[in-house]
Amino acid sequence: MNALIGRTQQQFLARIGAIELDDEKKTQLEASSKTGLTLLPCTDGVARLVLILGLDDEGAVSRAAEAIADSSINEFMRVSFKEAGAVKILVQLLERDNDAIRSSVTRALERLSLSVSVCQAVEAEGVIYHLVKILKEKEIPESLTEKVF
Repeated sequence: MNALIGRTQQQFLARIGAIELDDEKKTQLEASSKTGLTLLPCTDGVARLVLILGLDDEGAVSRAAEAIADSSINEFMRVSFKEAGAVKILVQLLERDNDAIRSSVTRALERLSLSVSVCQAVEAEGVIYHLVKILKEKEIPESLTEKVF
C-alpha cells in the first residue's frame, strides 16, 4: 500500500514538474513543460550537495556549503551529511584562499556540529588546526573571524 501511495505521489510531482525522472520513466509519464525547482528525495539531495563540494567552481562550492548549513535542521540531516562524507570535504575546504568559501564552510561546520556524533567527526578531521591557521592570517574579514570563534 505504501509503495502505491509513494508511486502515485512521485507521478504527481513529475507531472507538475517538481521532480525529474529517468528517461525511461519520462516516456511512461508525460512530463510537464514547466520549468521550476526540482525537489529531490532527501538522500539524493544530500549526496548531490556533497558531490558539489568537490567541484572547482568556487561559487557552486560556496552555495553548496550554505545549502548544507541551511539543511542541517535536525539530527537526521546532520548525520546524513556526516555519513555522505561532507565533514572531511568541508574541513579540507578551509584550506582554500577564498573567504566566501571559508565563511560558508565555517557556517556549515557550525550547524553540523550541533550533533554530538558529527562534532566528534569534525574534531577527528583536525578542524581546530585549520581554524587556528585562519585566525593567524594577517587579513581576514571580521565576519569570518566571528564565525571561527
